[in-house]
Amino acid sequence: MRGRAALLGLWLAAAVGVGCSRPGGVAVDDEAMARARRAGRSPAEAAGDFAAPRKDYFPTMDAVGLRSAKPSGTPDQLLDRTSRRPGAGRPADRKAEPLKLTTQEAIGRNTWMIWCAGNEGFWDWLANNSFGGSDLLKALDGRLRSTRFRDAGLINEPETAAPGAPEPTDYGLRLAVPSDPKRREARAAYLRETFGRQMADDYDPLDSPEPPEGGYGYGPGYEDEEGKVPTPPPQIYGLSSGVIGLRLFPNPKFDARARAAWDAKRYYEDPEYYSNPELIRPFRVGMSCAFCHTSFHPLKPPRDVDDPAWENLSGNIGAQYLRIRGVFGNLLDESSFVYHLLDSQPPGTIDTSLLPSDNINNTNAMNSVFGLAQRVARSLETPKEDQGPASASLPSLWADAEIGESESYKAVAKYLEGRCPKSGVDELKASNGDPRRVPRILLDGSDSIGGFGALARVYLNIGSYWEQWIRIHRPIVGFQEQEPFKLDDCEGHSVYWMATQPRVGPMRDYFLKITPPMRLLDADEPVDRTAKVDEAPLRAEAGEDEARLASLLARERALRVDMSKLARGRKVFARNCIACHSSIQPPKRQEEMAKYAAIGEFWDHDPGRWLADAEYIQWAEKVVEEEAFWRDNFLSTDYRVPINYVGTNSARAMATNAMTGHMWQDFSSEDYRKLPSVGSIPFFNPFKGEAGGMDEYTSRHKAPAGVPEGGGGPGFYRVPTLISIWATAPLLHNNSLGLYNADPSVDGRLLAFDDAIRKLLWPARRLQSSSYNGATPERLAQDRGLIWRTPVESYLTLPARHLPYLATTNLEILMKLVEGRSWLRSPWAFWIPTALAAAGLVALMKGRGGFKRRLAFGYAPILAAVGLAVVMSFLVGRLGDVRLGPIPAGTPVNLLANINPDASRSDLKAAVVETTKALGEIESGGLEGEAMRDVLRSRVAPALMKVSKCPDFVMDKGHDFPWFKSMTDDDKDALIELLKTF
Repeated sequence: MRGRAALLGLWLAAAVGVGCSRPGGVAVDDEAMARARRAGRSPAEAAGDFAAPRKDYFPTMDAVGLRSAKPSGTPDQLLDRTSRRPGAGRPADRKAEPLKLTTQEAIGRNTWMIWCAGNEGFWDWLANNSFGGSDLLKALDGRLRSTRFRDAGLINEPETAAPGAPEPTDYGLRLAVPSDPKRREARAAYLRETFGRQMADDYDPLDSPEPPEGGYGYGPGYEDEEGKVPTPPPQIYGLSSGVIGLRLFPNPKFDARARAAWDAKRYYEDPEYYSNPELIRPFRVGMSCAFCHTSFHPLKPPRDVDDPAWENLSGNIGAQYLRIRGVFGNLLDESSFVYHLLDSQPPGTIDTSLLPSDNINNTNAMNSVFGLAQRVARSLETPKEDQGPASASLPSLWADAEIGESESYKAVAKYLEGRCPKSGVDELKASNGDPRRVPRILLDGSDSIGGFGALARVYLNIGSYWEQWIRIHRPIVGFQEQEPFKLDDCEGHSVYWMATQPRVGPMRDYFLKITPPMRLLDADEPVDRTAKVDEAPLRAEAGEDEARLASLLARERALRVDMSKLARGRKVFARNCIACHSSIQPPKRQEEMAKYAAIGEFWDHDPGRWLADAEYIQWAEKVVEEEAFWRDNFLSTDYRVPINYVGTNSARAMATNAMTGHMWQDFSSEDYRKLPSVGSIPFFNPFKGEAGGMDEYTSRHKAPAGVPEGGGGPGFYRVPTLISIWATAPLLHNNSLGLYNADPSVDGRLLAFDDAIRKLLWPARRLQSSSYNGATPERLAQDRGLIWRTPVESYLTLPARHLPYLATTNLEILMKLVEGRSWLRSPWAFWIPTALAAAGLVALMKGRGGFKRRLAFGYAPILAAVGLAVVMSFLVGRLGDVRLGPIPAGTPVNLLANINPDASRSDLKAAVVETTKALGEIESGGLEGEAMRDVLRSRVAPALMKVSKCPDFVMDKGHDFPWFKSMTDDDKDALIELLKTF
């Protein structure tokens, strides 16, 4: 039976791979637009219901170092040139405090922290259509409060608590509630009113109550009080869920009928109940940007990770500890291959193309946002890129009406006047032109239309206007040609998109205010990190154990800044790092890039060559001694660099969602979408020969018309900033390099950084240890680094209750069969095959007539009844789960995850057939251990590697440049001390 299930699973996987496309067609309205049309209201009126209250809900967040907020004094990188003595104590101005935000900046923070833009509908839809893998509402179980950071990296929302018993308004769900009694009662009153309206006989989910005069946010329980931080109005921002970045909304579909069917006990305990794709939950869960970007503040870490205060949080540091498997795979166990696929995304990373799938497991860090003002300044020195009509319709960073008027614009213009020639301010004024110069955010440099579009797009990528989104791609599964998420459709059919647009400018202003560097020496602690290590107590602790003493000394040195090494560190930086990691460059760098851009090559071809240029090195060694260099530096050129130059894992660089004809076409420049192929990409192939060997591949996606093969945008990484690098380890774009210790304290961050940076600068150390996937030194040596492998035997399981949706949306014969025949999915319709079978049996029992009569009135009805019963049983999910496997322990996760839908039909078919046969032999023959691995290596791997969209599996490789070999150990140690001051 298991073997047959495996074959059936593979057949279905093949069918999905070549199944029919479901084009989006005419755009549909989002939920808020549908409500507005039903009520006869204009879209502008409906968007006005969600107008942002002019309040600051989080005044104690986002501490900024006083010296960083208003740069003064000598930069930390030059401390050795001051009169400060190591260990002399911390100066009074070396501390971090929250800044007073303007109204616009506060609206921006509120938007970032709690605005979900209607995506609660998407996450509710996904809970019923994720093939039994994810349910965010279950992740909010208050009983998980003491373990959710440990297990999933989720952060408990301050000023909330888990009740001892479910609230009467929560229908048996164990949800967090406000700690403050008045807010708790206001929450209950709102839910009583909302659910009470939904239980009425004439209730319709598309009906919505008229907003009060003056907008939401001023009703009972939410009025302003002296000395109290106001509470966000739930009609706009939802309710606190108890978890940062997730908000609760009453489910408008939870009416009297749904309430009668609801059983909270079964929801928590009975998989048959909670995995029902027809289940209607009392609440929907919305997601804000904070979910992926807010975490513990490096300068004000919490004393207790399970009970932080608002002052312990930063909105720009990135969700460094978030475990995607613990959230989006919270219903899975280790027997599921998808569990291991999600687990292969290290803490603090996410595959942002997981939902609009590009069929590559290409996880990347949930990036921090630093130095927005410096990023703007740098963008004005990079080549302009052609936009196209749709992309050019969005501002670069300031709308035309804001240029010259907005307070944030004026502040940046003033900053530029002091840093750049007048042409910089002129470029800023013209920043909305086409072509235009743009600051970028995304790792691959694909968001090449400006910061405004990047911020607005975030909401689409987390489910806003999901009603159209799910029609133009196949969520999770992929294997369907995407259609662009068109700006015209958003503007014409989404009230939530319209309501988000006025919030983008305030988000920009928020980041301009709170993104200065987080300097180590500003940390809120009584420690002077410049003090020299006192060796005496360490020698006493180690006794005669020299290895132990060396370990203790190394640990203590990692926790301090050795000022005596800063001068040498600056020189090492000038000779090895400045060509990529400095936004301040001599004019000839810009001149060279302009020449490349003129021929359509918008990337830095060979930054390392400048380090062999005597004139450039002379400039570099001089400039690193200037205060302005360190005070104003974004610490990145913000140029694209080819993946075969930087040498890190290429999966994220191969992302295809921003290409012409794909999901984010309107959010990438035309010049990006015309980039040529980067050529051959070297990688370690673990299946080459007996022990694996080096190999190479070229881009395997289908290039758009008019673009050379392998081109169209993929193949590049944007140089990341080094700002506050001491606080953001593990390193590399996928957080794979270095110690992961889940410790947000200053000591914890420094120890993680020390391990990561030493593995980066001494590549051989990467093979000594890894925090991930149980990788031993022996395995790391065999794989040439970290290859994420399944630790146990697993299966790709398709739950019976979810098979009908998968099949009827992908197989044309079933699409046509069920179209207009909803009765086929009704359990009550089983009387039809029953009646047919009974009629056939009666005809046979009477035995009248010849064979033809018995065939027509006896056998034929019985066969039809059996066939109809099988189809109907399938459509209501009664034929049992389908399992693909077994997938042997030790299988590289990406061997299966990266199957390329653009591969030829013949190669895909051959891969499916060969894999099916091999897995069947493994199961039927009871093969284990080396015998099983031999089948995987000799038969399955070659077939799947041939159709892999990205066969590059080693995660922690690269950034090991030839000129690094000229650095001595002392040079590297000095560079590390300098990096701690960034």
